Amino acid sequence: MAKVDRRILKSQESMKKAVIELMTEKNFDDITIQDIADRANINRGTIYLHYQDKFDLLDKLIETHINGKRQIPHTWKSSLSHDNMNIALTRGIDTDNEAGDA
Repeated sequence: MAKVDRRILKSQESMKKAVIELMTEKNFDDITIQDIADRANINRGTIYLHYQDKFDLLDKLIETHINGKRQIPHTWKSSLSHDNMNIALTRGIDTDNEAGDA
């Protein structure tokens, strides 16, 4: 497996962290790509280099969490609104179902 550039990993982690932080403040549907870019201190174009849209970013975040590669810190989980947690769980279930259909 090729070694991933640390700058790429840092950008991806900052985007995922930004989404989680923003989900503690407002509903996922109200979060924009610009909100994520501003919070992560990156350009909007950087997000689109790595993800198709905010839903793809959320899917990858959930996938990472489910695979156990990286746990969502407990303090973030406890502060997510009920609606945002439902969105995250639903997206995770949808992803699991798609993988099972293939």
